[in-house]
Amino acid sequence: MATATKNKTAWAGGMGTSLATNVSPATTKPPTFTATPTTVTPPAGYYDPALDAQGRASGRGLDQLLQDLGKAGTRADDQLRIDKGQITQGRDWSLADLLTGKNREGEDYSTATNDLSTSFKRLASSQAGNALQAGVGEGGTFAAAKAARDTNQAHDQSGLDTQHTRFGEDYSTQTGRVKTSSQQQLDDADRLYGYGVVDRADTGQRATNENTFFGQDLGAQKQYQAGQQGWVAPGTKLPTLEDYLSTTKRKPGTSITGATSYVPAQYY
Repeated sequence: MATATKNKTAWAGGMGTSLATNVSPATTKPPTFTATPTTVTPPAGYYDPALDAQGRASGRGLDQLLQDLGKAGTRADDQLRIDKGQITQGRDWSLADLLTGKNREGEDYSTATNDLSTSFKRLASSQAGNALQAGVGEGGTFAAAKAARDTNQAHDQSGLDTQHTRFGEDYSTQTGRVKTSSQQQLDDADRLYGYGVVDRADTGQRATNENTFFGQDLGAQKQYQAGQQGWVAPGTKLPTLEDYLSTTKRKPGTSITGATSYVPAQYY
């Protein structure tokens, strides 16, 4: 405050008359001087203490947000593990059920084949006994009967074979679909988890940046308010009379009144 008052007095007093006779108000505007940027916080008492409260509140808000994001990340890790575990379990159960069905069908196929073979063997025995009883047990008769049995057995067996083959094909199709579907679900879970990781990181970074910017704005407000109270930041370069005259268009011999109104604001 003392420096500002001294500079203002020197300008308006000892040098004010000289300036008044050499500056034309029609062609001259007060020069603009920018103080040297500073990050120094003014002493308490030179600015509204509510600014400090706002800064602390912003810091707490950022800390709480980052804690919440960390908690959300931990929960996302747990949920991913649970989801992938359930997907894998469902896949394994489905594959196990399909395999059980395949094994049972294989057993049924073997049983049906054996039963069919046994049935035709019994038929052959029965036909041979009947032929002997009827007195027609000649070689040609037996051969014709056997050929007929073989044809019928092959026909019946082909039905069983077709059903068995189709079941195997269906088993391969279904197991392939189960594996593909479960892998897609695992990939989806990983992708969604990755989105969450990126989103949480972006949110935290943006909040951190915003808190930094807010702190800078508060610092500027503090310096402005302190400046209004006469505080000058260390290292700030104040303009001199020579600075002012070097940026002002002068017309020698021109007289004006109220020249001291052009004293830069830094001197008030």
